[in-house]
Amino acid sequence: MTDLRLAANQPIRICGHRGNMRHAPENTLAALRSARDGGATACEIDVRLTADGRLVLMHDITLERTTNGTGLVRAHTLSEIAALDAGSWFGARFAGEPVPTLEAALKLARELNLILRIELKDWHDDDLLFPALRGALSIEPGAPFVVCSFDHRQLLALKATLPQVRTMGITHGRPADLPAIARAARLDGLSVQTPALADDDIQALHEAGLALSCYCPISKQLPPERSSLGKLRRWADAGWIDMITVDDVNWLGAQLKNADGRPPAP
Repeated sequence: MTDLRLAANQPIRICGHRGNMRHAPENTLAALRSARDGGATACEIDVRLTADGRLVLMHDITLERTTNGTGLVRAHTLSEIAALDAGSWFGARFAGEPVPTLEAALKLARELNLILRIELKDWHDDDLLFPALRGALSIEPGAPFVVCSFDHRQLLALKATLPQVRTMGITHGRPADLPAIARAARLDGLSVQTPALADDDIQALHEAGLALSCYCPISKQLPPERSSLGKLRRWADAGWIDMITVDDVNWLGAQLKNADGRPPAP
C-alpha cells in the first residue's frame, strides 16, 4: 500500500502534473518518462472511460486538444483511441505517441518507481468506473498509486468498494475545516492550491494524520519570496508537506535545490 506521508528526513516528493507537461505531451508515457528523468518521484494523470469500459489517460472530455481525433472520449472504443496520435500537437519528435491505457501507465510507473496519482475525471458513473479501475489495478498490483478526485462523494464510495485504495481529495479555496472535509470522505490526504494554504492549515492536517500535496503555479515574474514558491520552499525544508505538484518538473527541481547546489534526492 502506498504511504502518502513522508518519513522523517525524507526529501520532498516532486509530482509531475499530467506527467511533465511542459516538456512532453501531457498524459502520455513519454510525459511520465520525462518527469522521472527530471527528478519527479510521482506523477498525476487523468483517466476517462472509453465506450467499451476501459480507462485511458485523457484530461479533456473530448479528443481534439491533445490528439488528432474528434468527439467525446466516451463515444470511442479503446481500439479507436489507441490508433490516434497524441504527440504531434506538442512537437514533431513526439509524432505517433499513443493515448495510453491506465494499465500501461501503471506498468511504467512500477518500472520507474513513480507514485501514480490517478485523477478520476468521469463523475456520476461509478457503476462503470469502479469495475474498470478494479480491473486495471488487478493487472498491475505492484504499482504504487493513489486515487484522486474533485468529487469527494465518489472517493467515499470508492473507499467502500475498494477499502485498500488510498484516496486524496482535491480542493480549491480555503475551507473552514480541512481535516473535517477529509474525515467526511474517509480520505488519506488532500491536494490543495498553494496560494490558499496557511501554516495552521498544514499543522491541522498533519495532526490529523493526513497527507498533503500542494500545487505550485509557475511564476517567473515574481521573486520567490513573494510567490507561492517561497512558501513551498519553507514548508518543504520544514518537512511540513509531502508532495509538490507542478507543470514543469525540471523547473521546480532547480528552484528547490539545497544550499550546496544538490537537488532533492529522488
